[in-house]
Amino acid sequence: MGRRDFLRLAGGGLAGAALLGITGCGGDGAGTQGGEDEPIRIGALLSFSGVYTPLAEDIRRGLELFLELNGNQIAGREVEVRYEDDESDPQVALRLYRQLVGRDRVNFIVGPIISTVALALIDRLERDGVMLIVANAAANELSWEQKSDYAYRVSFSNYQNGSAGARYIAENVGRTAFTVAPDYVAGYEAIEGFRLAYEEAGGEVIEEAYPALGTNDFATYLTNIRRANPELVFAFLSGTDAIRFIQQYDSFGLKGQIPLTGTVELGDPLVTDPAGQSAEGIISGSHYLPGIDNETNRRFVEEFQSRHDRLLNAFNCQGYDSGQVIARAVEEAGSTEPEALIEVLRGISIESPRGPITIDPETNNPIQNYYIGENVWDGERIEVEVIETIEEVAMPPSPPVG
Repeated sequence: MGRRDFLRLAGGGLAGAALLGITGCGGDGAGTQGGEDEPIRIGALLSFSGVYTPLAEDIRRGLELFLELNGNQIAGREVEVRYEDDESDPQVALRLYRQLVGRDRVNFIVGPIISTVALALIDRLERDGVMLIVANAAANELSWEQKSDYAYRVSFSNYQNGSAGARYIAENVGRTAFTVAPDYVAGYEAIEGFRLAYEEAGGEVIEEAYPALGTNDFATYLTNIRRANPELVFAFLSGTDAIRFIQQYDSFGLKGQIPLTGTVELGDPLVTDPAGQSAEGIISGSHYLPGIDNETNRRFVEEFQSRHDRLLNAFNCQGYDSGQVIARAVEEAGSTEPEALIEVLRGISIESPRGPITIDPETNNPIQNYYIGENVWDGERIEVEVIETIEEVAMPPSPPVG
């Protein structure tokens, strides 16, 4: 699906923006790369086809909401967004990146969904002086070995996703865990983050399983869970893998016997809506939940749901915050020149619907709150109830040993 449409959003204005805790987006024009009269150009490089389509569309909805509420302006200048489908393919992404930078002269790239695309872009960003706002890709390398002055993440890292809720789980759910994750890099990174934090909190991972992506039948793994008899299962699974696992966990008789816990994906409507009541009772750690109790989030939910007849999710928030970070950076830098943006992006802070966020200058990864949620069946669908807030979750500046 080609996304070669420039977006010029109308209306909305700064009144709505003020309600969401955004300031200055319609301020004085800045002396910027390309001149004050030039629009600010954003290339959104996302996976609009294939299995990641829902994530890409949700990030787009969040970014569009931010721009609409700000009159489609940043620092007094019009914003143009060109959406492109990278097809989850690094080579396709590199070709599209060259077009966005060479033909369209973008100042920022927003995206991508998958980490292999993000890692493929790093050298090109540094060569061309283009800023990447990482809207989703979670590879630890982006904050460690491949950290770049030209890439700043607004989502989370795999380490953060796995480790954030581990202490709560050890202290409140159980001390022995069986972990499940797909057999690819993100799965191993998330489980390693969980294991290190869980063991530090006094827990023990007694067995690990890594089914192939796209597994249809989890019976072998479920049999092994029953045999191991852990006090809990911790899962990092997404998409149809998560849906199938949750439903089969229920039908296998493990639901209600061994608590199922996991990462943000197990509380996301993209998983819980199709999984249905089988997802009831799951405890997950997430950086965003619609039920977060702060004024910024209440307004965010109201504005979003007035435009879309659906529940919000973390990807909507990541798209929205991508826009927030770009706006704050341009305003504080007074420019879209890379050197000026780098100076302010290191340690930049925003007030997000998920709570306060600061980009850690040691990792270019967000320091942010995480929320422990429990899936509750309301008679029609799963709602996630916030039961604990873990403040200022960061990732270590280098790979931990353990």
